[in-house]
Amino acid sequence: MVLYIDLVIGSTLLVNYSLLKTIKLIFHESKNTRKMVGALLLSVLSLGFFFISNPLILTLRYLFGIAISLVAFDLKNKKAALIKTVIFYLVNFAFIGTLVIFKIYNSWLMLLALLYVIILVIIDSYKKIVINRNQLVYNVNIKGQHNSLRGFLDTGNQSTFEGIPIVFIDYKFFNDSFKYQTKAKVITIDGEQVVDLYQGECIQIDNKQFLVYYVFIKLDEYDLLLNLLIF
Repeated sequence: MVLYIDLVIGSTLLVNYSLLKTIKLIFHESKNTRKMVGALLLSVLSLGFFFISNPLILTLRYLFGIAISLVAFDLKNKKAALIKTVIFYLVNFAFIGTLVIFKIYNSWLMLLALLYVIILVIIDSYKKIVINRNQLVYNVNIKGQHNSLRGFLDTGNQSTFEGIPIVFIDYKFFNDSFKYQTKAKVITIDGEQVVDLYQGECIQIDNKQFLVYYVFIKLDEYDLLLNLLIF
């Protein structure tokens, strides 16, 4: 059998990039080119293990899969990182299973199979997001300021400054009680941005108070975008 190394490497990069990008999209994880490149390089290095028949090497293959996930995904939230890693493995198995069941060997059919698996994952994930969206809305009070604000738990917001979570609040709630602190870089779905941080009173959710920093932006549907690290 003739093995074309360039095709093997190319297909490996394409498949892993597509799967990692899909998972990042589902979890609203911000762009990070260096992490993605690092993960793809690891995926290429892992190809070497497939040419060695040894039980220990088989274990290393799985460890490389974990390493790819750890490099690719944001590790600030350990639980979310674990879920992403499990999904990465499951989607990989689903893709390989599709190739085996339908006996797909043609490269174009392989691309169609990859597209098929990715579409299924996206549809299933967004179906759950729509169902659970209302569960992510909270009544929020700002001590001594505003009552019954409508806060949405943005699972992609894990930004902090000096260990304190950052929440995004609509411009219309700005007043003199919010004190400018500094400029800071935060990670959003659009990438890294420099924003003005303000200090204010604690937010209160279900009789629990949380110390946060505020960033004022234009919001339409909600009054605040809450930080996942608060919970």
